[in-house]
Amino acid sequence: LVPAMIAYVDREQRLRLANEAFIRCVGRERGAVIGETVEGVVGRRNIAAVRQSFNDALSGVPARLVWDYEHPERGPMRLQTVLTPDRRADGSHAGYQLLAFDVTEQHRAIAVARQAERRLGIILDHVPVTITYIDADYRYRYINRAQELWLGKTFNEVVGRTVREIVDERVWADVEPNLTAALAGNTVRVERQRVNRAGNPVWHSGQHVPDINHDGVVVGTYTVFFDITERALAERALRDSEQRLRRAIKSEE
Repeated sequence: LVPAMIAYVDREQRLRLANEAFIRCVGRERGAVIGETVEGVVGRRNIAAVRQSFNDALSGVPARLVWDYEHPERGPMRLQTVLTPDRRADGSHAGYQLLAFDVTEQHRAIAVARQAERRLGIILDHVPVTITYIDADYRYRYINRAQELWLGKTFNEVVGRTVREIVDERVWADVEPNLTAALAGNTVRVERQRVNRAGNPVWHSGQHVPDINHDGVVVGTYTVFFDITERALAERALRDSEQRLRRAIKSEE
């Protein structure tokens, strides 16, 4: 059996031909389908949103559409449909051919993926870590909320632009070698001191991780940085304390 649903509809919107896949989809006996109108077979409620496209096909206007269909037993379905007008030699139209595919599972999979992506986005926007994805052309493709705050720019202001367009020349000179190394396929670990937007020194620890596709090609790099300012200041205070202690001991000798 052909997995595609195929039917032929005449000028009176009556079904003249239909394959087994179409018959199964409408959930009727073949005798209750052939000769019946599309609306009578599919149902007024199902066809309401696409009626105009079906009517236009009789006027010679082809159509590609995705629409919802309520199967009598299986419940909601999503159908991807192509309507091809049947044009006669004299220019008139005898009807149209209908070709449809059940894309319900693909639609559900996409919906689940989008929901998962939204949930992941919420999580990434609430972690105290700057997360960035930069493609092979050094263009930002993703930044999380923490990175927005660090750059002082919104997601829409950043994504699609190159790193060099967003940061100043000093920062670019600092990050470019690391990004280039990551885009060459190397994981680059970095600890750095910067000045935040308030003018205060901060310390970051993180890494650039190459994104390698199935063909072994580096298509971008993930960049993740943690704020380690407290640790860095504590280590500096400890070093200063040790130095003062050494000087005190030396002065007493």
